[in-house]
Parts: sequence; C-alpha cells; structure tokens
Amino acid sequence: MAQHDDSRRSRKVFSASVLPFTIRPRHLSWRPTRFGLVFALLVTGILAGAVNYANNLGFLLGFLLGGVGVVSLFHGYGNLTALTLAAVRAEPVFAGEEAVFELFTRADGSGAAAVRFALEKQPASTTPTDLSSGGTTTIRIRVPAPRRGLLDPGGVMIISEYPLGLFRFSCRLQPDLTCLVYPRPAAEGIIPVRHSAGMKGEGKNRGAEDDDFQGLRPYRPGDPLQHISWKASARGQGFFTKEFAGTGGATAWLDWDAVAEQDLERKLALLCYAVLQAHRERLEYGLRLPGRVIEPDSGERHQKNCLKALALYSSNET
Repeated sequence: MAQHDDSRRSRKVFSASVLPFTIRPRHLSWRPTRFGLVFALLVTGILAGAVNYANNLGFLLGFLLGGVGVVSLFHGYGNLTALTLAAVRAEPVFAGEEAVFELFTRADGSGAAAVRFALEKQPASTTPTDLSSGGTTTIRIRVPAPRRGLLDPGGVMIISEYPLGLFRFSCRLQPDLTCLVYPRPAAEGIIPVRHSAGMKGEGKNRGAEDDDFQGLRPYRPGDPLQHISWKASARGQGFFTKEFAGTGGATAWLDWDAVAEQDLERKLALLCYAVLQAHRERLEYGLRLPGRVIEPDSGERHQKNCLKALALYSSNET
C-alpha cells in the first residue's frame, strides 16, 4: 500500500452523495510532483545556458522538453476526465476486524491509466490501477475498525500522475460512505435471557415427538426445516410452520438489566454474543436496551437490527 501526503490534498471538495458521479475537468486539481519540479529546473537551466551562449541546440532541447511537459499536462487532465464513481459500499464488521470499503468505478472513452484511490482519513492508498474502457472495476480499500459505531473514512481521493509523473492530478469526492462496526462479541458467556410465561426448557427448538402439536402459523425465515408443514405446501396453501407446546409462542428476551456487568463495552460484548448465539439456536428473541425495545423475531434481518442497535448504543440514552 503506497502512502499519500495528507498535507497536500486537494482543497476542492465535491459532494457525491448522489451517485454515479462523473469527473469533469473543473473537478480536478493539479500540482507538480517533486520529479516535475526537478524537470522544470532542468528545462530552465538548459534555456538559461542557451541564452547565455547563444546555443541553438540548447534552445531546441529546452523547448522540446518544455513542450513535452505541456503535452503531459493535457494528457493528465484527459486521463481522469470521464472517470465515474458509480457506487460505494461497506459491509458491517465486528470491532477488531478490517472494514472493506468497495468503490465501483467506470472509465469511459479510452479508459484511465495509473489511477490510485485513497480515503481522506486513512494513511494508505491503493497501488496504481489501469481502468479499462466501458467496464466496471471494483476497488477495495481495507481499513482497521478498532471500535464499534460508525466508521467514517472521510472523502474519497482519486489520484493520478499519468503520463510521465510530472504532475499530480486529484479529485476529492464526499460520497455517503460509512461502515457499521458491531461490538466485538465476548469469547464466551451465558445467554442473558428472560423467558416469557409459558416457555418451557431453555428456548431451543425441540422435535414434535417431545411436544404437543398446537397448530400452524405462517413460515418465518430461520424456522427449522423439520417443523415446516410440507403437506400444506404440497396442497398449494403456502409455507407454514408447525407449532408445538414448549416452542410455539415462547419468546426469549435479551435484556440489558439481566447482564450483571458494570463496564459498558463488556456489557455490549455479552449482549452481542447473546444475539449471535440466539440466532444460531434459531430462537425467537427480542432485545431490551435502555430507551429502546426491539420486539421478538428471528432470521437474518432481525439479527442485523439487533447488532446495529448494539453498535450505535450510547450511554447518553440511559
């Protein structure tokens, strides 16, 4: 991962909250690189010597090199023009893992060469990448996520020193890009649950041979396959789940007050472990936090809602 100089970022910032966003010449900033400054001094020295000694070959070489510099400036502008940031995405992660920010880009015209992507609040950038014309390229930037909450990487920097490395062209965009960081789950722990009245056992799914059949209810994602009423499905009535005494209507609560911990982050870690464990056990569970209650449900979407509530929880809510 190459490093980029934070102190020399472009001062132009363009909101890209509505994507796709296509770069135009007015969106670009440029400055000479160190190599470009040395090149300019060299050309100046050659022309100064040519004037001093009235050397025609010196004039020819100086103007030739100067012309190369001017042409590279126009080619650099054209390289990033028509580059499109089509979409951005970051999947939630747990604290302590790496967040992966995905940038979906598209280059029109003849494509874009030697383009680097960086995040404003992060020290690293991608290696130079050539973007083919007309195709969509996915750029992935990995960022450490040490703490729960919303990880804001800042704006997206698009940088290129094409073609000769004499000038650095950059465009700074501000898309709606954040990553949700869940609390890091505890290594182990007991599920802190409070069962509703009438719930038997520990809330785990049990077979029909152990419980009395109570009836059918609409199928919900996460219901055990052995509890699905395949006969009703074969008759074209849709998917239904069999309910048995001991499982049907029983609800597990993951309760903030039931966790005997004083440390806030440790408490959230235990609740995070409890959510993951309850999901693995295919329980129908709810989550009680100070100032917020998530009603009992099951499935992948419900798990994400509970983890998001834990990730964004603030002690000010108490």
